[in-house]
Amino acid sequence: MPEARAAHWAARLWSLCARINTVRVRAHQRRRSQVSRVVRCVVAVQVVPGSERDGEPLDPIAVVHRYSVDEMHAIARLHGRPSFPGVPDENEPLRSPREHTIVTDVIMRSLVARGVIHTDHRIPIAPYDLPIDVVLTPELTCSVQHYRRGDVRAHNGFIRYGLLVEQASPVDGVIELTTRDVREFGTWLATATEWAPEAGMRAELRQVPRTVRVARGIFNGLAGGGPATFDEQPVRDAGHVLISRHRGTKIDGLDLAWITAGDTRWVFTHATDVLFGFGRSGNAEVKMQAATDSELTRAILRLVQPIALSTARGEPAAAR
Repeated sequence: MPEARAAHWAARLWSLCARINTVRVRAHQRRRSQVSRVVRCVVAVQVVPGSERDGEPLDPIAVVHRYSVDEMHAIARLHGRPSFPGVPDENEPLRSPREHTIVTDVIMRSLVARGVIHTDHRIPIAPYDLPIDVVLTPELTCSVQHYRRGDVRAHNGFIRYGLLVEQASPVDGVIELTTRDVREFGTWLATATEWAPEAGMRAELRQVPRTVRVARGIFNGLAGGGPATFDEQPVRDAGHVLISRHRGTKIDGLDLAWITAGDTRWVFTHATDVLFGFGRSGNAEVKMQAATDSELTRAILRLVQPIALSTARGEPAAAR
């Protein structure tokens, strides 16, 4: 009898401890979720050119909109996108159907209050915010990953309506969308890649074969903070440029990477497959070619300039 009573109270104590632990875990998850939602946001900055008053030019006006992460993903879903580009999707704890309905209703009410969606039909009102509209429906997307020893920086640019929207993270927990004139793309590219476009042409054409394993080892070494060498020369930096140009249902573009060793930039194409393609053998051959900054810049501007000129004049994409 005493043994049975002891086992009974032991079971109750174990059950109570399990409940207390469950409550603590849920409270921790709730606090973590609330903190992440308060801190993490997206800031859209649209610079409106100043007009004139009494014959004197006025300074440009910066129009700033702030959105939560949930609002950004909700806007993207209204456009048929699973999530907003460049905005990480939180791994939130699973909600019950009732909780999910309440959260969704709060987000929708917030978007209606901002004028993002219509009160009745809940469809996008365009153009409600040009930076967001450009990112969700770009004519051209340019992504630059710049690698230095222990430092990897991402730069994303979106082009439409004669505008260049730059996506950056100036501080932790904030993603900023900044609108610029598309004619400043060359300056943005030089900043993202640290290329010097004014450099002259190379004196000779040089091409060397290397393996996929060598290319991946250099990029992984720089990202991990370790040293990297190419042909016994220290690697100063490396990078990956991916450009997608949208023409109706067709998408083309440019996919290249570079490695700077000594005074030479070695470039290879199909960079996404070489660096991240799991189906490609590490012993596969990669042809690396020496190139100058001016050649690389011209190759990218050849893709960007037709879109920049047509959107600046207001021509439809199909007319190009």
